Amino acid sequence: MNKNSKQYNYSYWLVGAAVIAILIPIIAVIIYRFQFGTHKSEKTEVWGQFGDFLNVFISIANLVIFGVLTFVIHKSERHRDTEKDILESAKTRPILIFKDIGGKWICKNVGEGTAINAMIAYKGGTSVNWENPVKVYSLMSGEPFEIDWRISVYQWRAKYYDVHGNVYTSTCTSDETLFEFDINGLYEVEGEALRLEDVKGKSYD
Repeated sequence: MNKNSKQYNYSYWLVGAAVIAILIPIIAVIIYRFQFGTHKSEKTEVWGQFGDFLNVFISIANLVIFGVLTFVIHKSERHRDTEKDILESAKTRPILIFKDIGGKWICKNVGEGTAINAMIAYKGGTSVNWENPVKVYSLMSGEPFEIDWRISVYQWRAKYYDVHGNVYTSTCTSDETLFEFDINGLYEVEGEALRLEDVKGKSYD
């Protein structure tokens, strides 16, 4: 739900509370009329009794307005805090992409945050499983990484974390990258991961 729709819903709550607050005293007057008639009294004590009767309903109306205002303010504050958290998270979010440049694949962090404990793997040809997972450790914002041990690849996938421990997965198919949050896309091959120094400069094509 976007911000405008939330504000629209809050307006409904406020308008509804105002309508109820207006209706409650009107209902009180109608009840009083049917209960005690419409004769206009000149006695002060009668008007005092009417005021006491009406005050009960006015108090109820005030409680309704107070309750709705408290609810709307609470929801607005929570929505504001959520937006603040999203903005703060975006400042530290890494985003890894894969790109074929002149026949060489690179993995680059185009996000604002550092990608920590990154691991990449690939699918080549008709393979259905992720092959040769490699730990590439960490990539700072804007940092590219050349993959020189594989050229002919059908899919690339990277799994990595941000500074808060949130896990991300990037999957590249034909130069199109799918970015997923809170998903470890290489959990099934983590135990097979190779060290970067074991594959750097080697060719698996």
